[in-house]
Amino acid sequence: MERRRKTSPLPRNPQKKPYVEPMKNLKVESELRREIRENIAHQRMIGSYVGKRHAMHLPVRGQNTQNNAKTAKKLNQLDRY
Repeated sequence: MERRRKTSPLPRNPQKKPYVEPMKNLKVESELRREIRENIAHQRMIGSYVGKRHAMHLPVRGQNTQNNAKTAKKLNQLDRY
């Protein structure tokens, strides 16, 4: 009677990848603000709906504007920070 060795369903990888520290890829503070500012500027430049809403200082994500758009009018400006 032959005994079969159980094999793992996952393929073996003889070459291990070097450990990459996950915190090195995170953007914080000024880098993140700059990226957000660049994204908004890009939306405005290409003339998308979202970019136009930012340019008019109106809510971008579908909120009502008839009554409550005061906060969005304060925040939806290119110079956000």
